[in-house]
Amino acid sequence: MRRHRFLPAWHAVCLLLGLAILASCAPTYDETTDRQIMAVQQTTDAGLVRLITLARRIDSLKDLSDPASQKALADARAKAGYAANADFYDTAEVDLTSLQLRMTATPDLSATKLDVLFTTIRDNLDDLRKFHSEHGLIGARALSLARTPINQQFKTLMQYELNLKSGKKAA
Repeated sequence: MRRHRFLPAWHAVCLLLGLAILASCAPTYDETTDRQIMAVQQTTDAGLVRLITLARRIDSLKDLSDPASQKALADARAKAGYAANADFYDTAEVDLTSLQLRMTATPDLSATKLDVLFTTIRDNLDDLRKFHSEHGLIGARALSLARTPINQQFKTLMQYELNLKSGKKAA
């Protein structure tokens, strides 16, 4: 009896089905995710820049004694305080969680590596939040130093998504 070199029909169907499942597990570019990354980064960065601007204003006014400058200083301190910015931290947390859920919903193994990146972003914002709540105000230099790694981490998320868009492996 002669054996056929070809797979029986049901083997071929199973093989094609398996390949289709594997192909569906690979991450693909998602325009909505791309836009969401940019939106979360912009919102987070805008909050940090706002705090930096307020800290610089406080620095420029703190040595002035005229009534108008003292009023402007009190106003800037109130706007830069933790209580006035708690919503910023809450919004960043919600936005990050939403983005993380969307980006890690795929069964692809490269997407699971993103959890570490989200944890790092969240840890940086949590550290800033804790410092802000304990000290009331944060100086412009400290805020600028905190802003740099947060934006670098968002850049990594953007690079991940742009690699998917260009067809490169999303490692």
